[in-house]
Amino acid sequence: MKPITSMLAAISLAAAAAGGGVLAAEPAPVAAPAPPLPYGTPITLEQARAVVAAAEAEAKKRGVAISVAVVDTGGYMVLAERMTGVSEASSETVFLKAKSAVIWQRPTSTWLPAIAASNGAQLNYPHVWPGAGGEVVVAGGRTIGGVGVGGGAAEGEIAKIAAAALR
Repeated sequence: MKPITSMLAAISLAAAAAGGGVLAAEPAPVAAPAPPLPYGTPITLEQARAVVAAAEAEAKKRGVAISVAVVDTGGYMVLAERMTGVSEASSETVFLKAKSAVIWQRPTSTWLPAIAASNGAQLNYPHVWPGAGGEVVVAGGRTIGGVGVGGGAAEGEIAKIAAAALR
């Protein structure tokens, strides 16, 4: 036997004999993600206005300027607004966040752990936004669109509030 293999086997046996349970340890079960909701009728302009209004109201309450975009079930723009004082870059990223959320039917913040665990492999997938600010818009138990919010540290929380405007 090779010296390193013998040494590892001896360490494992010693740990098991000492009650360390190294050989008997089982990984903790991982909860399976919930299946995505079915797609519904795409979000209307009136519904998109309610989502944007919820985002703007929360941003004003927090004293921050944001950009916000709402897309339909295909990821196509329905409505976008940019508050005075927000960075111009955020008006570009909000569309990408909203599209990522609706296409993948998951909040964009959920990509971060998966990307970290895989050394970034998911960044090669189309329409992945690896950060907070993108949420799925649901009405009547169906996915009807996505919302993207950008412009500061609270963008993820504001996006959640905006997405819940129609529930």
